Amino acid sequence: MRLRRRQRFRTLAADPALKIACGRAPESDADLASQPTISRLENGVESKDIYCIAVQIARRIVAQLPRKTRRVIIDIDAYEDPCHGQQEFEFFNAHYDSHCYLPLAIFLTADDGVQRLLGAILRPSNASQAGVRTAVRIAVQIVRERFSKARIILRADGGFGNAKVLALCDKLRISYCLGLATNRRLQVLSTRIQMRACWRYTFAKTEWSVDGVCRQFGSFAYKAGSWSRKHRIVSKVEITRGELNPRYIVTDLYKNSPKKRTIFTASAAMPRTGSKSSSSTFFRDGQTVIAFSPTSFACCFMSQRAS
Repeated sequence: MRLRRRQRFRTLAADPALKIACGRAPESDADLASQPTISRLENGVESKDIYCIAVQIARRIVAQLPRKTRRVIIDIDAYEDPCHGQQEFEFFNAHYDSHCYLPLAIFLTADDGVQRLLGAILRPSNASQAGVRTAVRIAVQIVRERFSKARIILRADGGFGNAKVLALCDKLRISYCLGLATNRRLQVLSTRIQMRACWRYTFAKTEWSVDGVCRQFGSFAYKAGSWSRKHRIVSKVEITRGELNPRYIVTDLYKNSPKKRTIFTASAAMPRTGSKSSSSTFFRDGQTVIAFSPTSFACCFMSQRAS
């Protein structure tokens, strides 16, 4: 338990308002639970208890969705949670250039457009795909408990567009819009799209000069060696200050509009709760304002319980 929590319990145990709220007299009755008692309570929680609590919280979140919801978008994203000291399962992550955990956050977006945090899984910084399929499977199950006929769409960035996640989407019968890491074969298949972007950048500057970025969209079928079948790939090629930047997503949405599919994926980085902050700002605010990531325990399992 963190030091500041220990200090709070020492003060709050004798707080008159809390004692009244718990049915005790503010002066004559004994104080509330002490810090050691609360510590024993936390240490008595097991992994199955954490799972049950997380599922019940997730059900409460799903219950907040509008009654006539027809489409639910599941966003999954990982974020950096810096570690301090020799904490269990903390490793160096080159992408974030820090020793950290890499929690996985799951969000829901219904027809009202509000993104809600469904849950989070604490993971080591080298977790990669750990927990992704389990989180998606549980999220889909909970959503279908209330909205059996709603269309469910999984949306994620390039770290999650792989064979196992695609196979899970097919098995659960949900739609998907996933970022895809580039490779040599994708570069070859998107050559025509890149050439069209280069042509527009050179000879049709009036079409893109207002935005300052020349964009070109296109799609094609592609099957990686580990995939069970072909999937539709959408390529968005951008040219900014003379630099060519092709990006790819794999999806079964908007079959006749590559641009709409790309915009749908890009909107995953839009505000989570109706504010103008990005997802990274959302995580930062969560850590600094409401402290939803208290991972200062030496034991990784204890940090998950505190989360």
